[in-house]
Amino acid sequence: MWLEARVTTKTRLANEIINSDSVRQELLDKVNPWKEGLTEKADVAIMLGTSPQFSKFEDRVRFTTGLLNDKKVSSVIFTGKSDQETKDNDQAQTATDLAISDFGIEKSKVHLAGGNNTEANLRLALDTVRRELPDTKSVLIISEAPHLL
Repeated sequence: MWLEARVTTKTRLANEIINSDSVRQELLDKVNPWKEGLTEKADVAIMLGTSPQFSKFEDRVRFTTGLLNDKKVSSVIFTGKSDQETKDNDQAQTATDLAISDFGIEKSKVHLAGGNNTEANLRLALDTVRRELPDTKSVLIISEAPHLL
């Protein structure tokens, strides 16, 4: 029951984003170069937040920083503030600290966008791209299958 309610909520939020013509077009404009195979690199990787209490958190940070270390992206945006279920208080900052201390990432390559759910994380990450990385032409979103609902 709990999982069904969570999936329904994520589906509703995803539909709200996708049903906005301007947001959908802006996201498609950034994703299409990857989809069409025009490039193997992106300007920015956006890692959607998850609780540091789960092993997938470190996996996402490792994968995201690997893209930066392999020069597949120029910058990363870590997202996430508090998690309603696990009561985390700053996923983006925790990811940044891990990226710097354990994976050798330069602080200047990291940007933060702290929302409390997937929708807020995507909106705030887009605001961060507009404000701090205005020359961005392509993004890669690091997440897992449930975020696609």
